[in-house]
Amino acid sequence: MEEIVKGAEGLTRMVGAVSKSMNEQSAASTEIASAAAAMRQQADQAAKALKEQGRAMQDMTAAAANTAKQIKTITASNKEHSQAAVGILQDLGELRVVTERNATGVRQTRESTADLLRSAQALTTMVDNLTTKPH
Repeated sequence: MEEIVKGAEGLTRMVGAVSKSMNEQSAASTEIASAAAAMRQQADQAAKALKEQGRAMQDMTAAAANTAKQIKTITASNKEHSQAAVGILQDLGELRVVTERNATGVRQTRESTADLLRSAQALTTMVDNLTTKPH
């Protein structure tokens, strides 16, 4: 009987150790399950963050493309304005030449008119002298 009691005590100790181990395993399993759930949640959050970053990159790419397109349009407009300015400058140069030619013509006309006026006065004086002198 003693052996049975010793065996029963050993069995009780073993059952206690097994029970304790099972409790520890149960606690560890609960911790593992909690950790797995937290990892799933973090993975979901990371996936959402990556998706948002992807959208942000698409938006930035579209904005950069739009900016490049606007810069190209501005560059083309500046080129057209520069070409137009060159044309206007050439036209102004031609206008200046014509204006100077016209001014020269006006000066010559004034001089010719002054000469003509002097000649007319001289002629008037001659005619007056001829009419006032007896023959």
